[in-house]
Amino acid sequence: MTRPRSSHYVLGVSLAVLAICWAVARPAAPDPSDREVAAAAALRYAVEQLEGDASTATVVCVAVDSGSGPHDPDRALLERIGSLRRVVAGSTCHTTEAGVVQTRAGQPAVVLTAGAVDWVSKNDATVEVAHAATPSRSGRRTYRVTREAATWVALGQVLKDGPL
Repeated sequence: MTRPRSSHYVLGVSLAVLAICWAVARPAAPDPSDREVAAAAALRYAVEQLEGDASTATVVCVAVDSGSGPHDPDRALLERIGSLRRVVAGSTCHTTEAGVVQTRAGQPAVVLTAGAVDWVSKNDATVEVAHAATPSRSGRRTYRVTREAATWVALGQVLKDGPL
């Protein structure tokens, strides 16, 4: 019986250790319901930021895009987002040349759509939120959310900075 060469043995052990470290370092898969709750925390934070802007419409239309296109959130998620402003399902609004309008009332509105949720860990994620009010007032923001006790809260907007 021949002995394996020491370099092959070291390489094999190194790869095994690397595979174990990679498996341990990956974030645990969160509960599927956590995605919507994390998105609700980011949307709630975005609505709170709108409340400080007097020039923004009073109606906020909310949608969730989990990869297959924007859809209305369920009633429980809308209630989690609740605020001083009127928060309604995204399908109750439409876009005109001048901007977003709530269909029934004809009032100016803002659409917030929660998109990608990137898990940092089982209790920590970033959520992308698109916002649109008028053609010149729209964009995307990323919010950091975390689980505290039994609820999810937004810590704030993620700002990425780089060299010019």
